[in-house]
Amino acid sequence: MRQLVAYFGETSEEDCGLCTNCRRPTQGHGDVTTIKQAVIKELKEGPSDSRALCEKLNFDEADILQVLRILLADGRISLNQLNQFQTE
Repeated sequence: MRQLVAYFGETSEEDCGLCTNCRRPTQGHGDVTTIKQAVIKELKEGPSDSRALCEKLNFDEADILQVLRILLADGRISLNQLNQFQTE
C-alpha cells in the first residue's frame, strides 16, 4: 500500500499485507538485514539493475528481489530512468 500511495505523493505507515510490495520476508528466508546492507553498499558504488545485483551478491535471488521491494517501499532506494536501482 505504501508504494501505491507514494506514487500519488501521499504517505502511509500501513502495509496491506497482500501484495508483494507489502509482504515482508519471514523466518526461513535469508537474513534481511544483511541483504539490505549488502544491497545498499553495492548501490552506493553506482546504480545497478536487479540482474546485476543478483550476480554480484551471494544471496538467493528471491531474497534479493524481496529486499529491493522493501527498500523501494521504505524510500531508501529508487529507480532511475534506466530502470536501475540507486541510493537516495
